Amino acid sequence: MLFDKKTKSTVTVKTRDRIDYAVVKNLFAKEDYDLAALTRSDDIYARYNEIIASGHTPLIIDAGANIGASTLYFANEFPAARVIGIEPEPGNFKLAGENCGGTANIEMLQAGLAGSPGKAAINNPSADNWAFQTEVDESGDLVLVSINEILAQAAQNKQTPFLVKIDVEGFEENIFGSNTEWVDRFYVLIIELHDWMLPGQANSRNFLQCIASLGRDFVYRAENVFSIKN
Repeated sequence: MLFDKKTKSTVTVKTRDRIDYAVVKNLFAKEDYDLAALTRSDDIYARYNEIIASGHTPLIIDAGANIGASTLYFANEFPAARVIGIEPEPGNFKLAGENCGGTANIEMLQAGLAGSPGKAAINNPSADNWAFQTEVDESGDLVLVSINEILAQAAQNKQTPFLVKIDVEGFEENIFGSNTEWVDRFYVLIIELHDWMLPGQANSRNFLQCIASLGRDFVYRAENVFSIKN
């Protein structure tokens, strides 16, 4: 159980082991995704409020939601937003559903995020809870969804892209390999890159090529890149 000093409310997160506990600690104690710590925090919160003032709902996508702690973090920080958590691994997704089920502005999808729709499988099912990797597999039982698909549905519900967070253990190579026109529609993009985990593969190349062509700020904080629209 965590106490939010800003909202003076409590947040309860179920955990299974030391890894889940470490995830919660990184998000709520260390605040890995703390936008207020950024020099451009005023711009970011102004954009959030601008979307609301326009009569639309800010849309947040949390890809690699794990046990839903990050999804809860964003939902708590931006209560007027619609937060879509995406998690492919069944055990993580089940716990994320328990953690996020009582939060009205959260929707959970059991899927993998990809550059285009398709099918996939978890290629390391015995990995630690925060290290599951997906691979494209048309015979797999995991659905892949694209951000373009999500945005098409969001537009019908008057939801405007605001923030996307991506931590997918190397599958970012696929996500940024095609159909990346959505990137500059999000004011904030947060991503953990995994070249350290996948040496010799240039796994970050597609992301870097995509971002380099756009006029966005590029800020490193902790393990994450914060890409902010100008």
